[in-house]
Amino acid sequence: IGQEIARLQLARELLIKSEPLFVQGGQGGAQKWVDLCDTALQEAKKDNEFIYFEKVPPVEELVPVEGAAVVKPSPLPDKFLPGQASLFGSLAALDTSTAKKAECVV
Repeated sequence: IGQEIARLQLARELLIKSEPLFVQGGQGGAQKWVDLCDTALQEAKKDNEFIYFEKVPPVEELVPVEGAAVVKPSPLPDKFLPGQASLFGSLAALDTSTAKKAECVV
């Protein structure tokens, strides 16, 4: 919980600093995200004060969050429908290095 509070405090500070960038980019501002962060921060602080009593570490001591693999990649087959004829088999190969513009335009 201590790390959660530290990360939420950092997120809130960064969202407030980025507010002008959101408005300049036409995003409409970050107030919605600041409000969500405030709500989560208040809940985490309340839980820590009543239940966990964990020390909130400084931002410099936080361990970076590592990414997690959500899905495993699967190899693609050479042909998706082995029994079917190739959709592009009847098309003639076009050498673009010597083709004229009129030949390339559909």
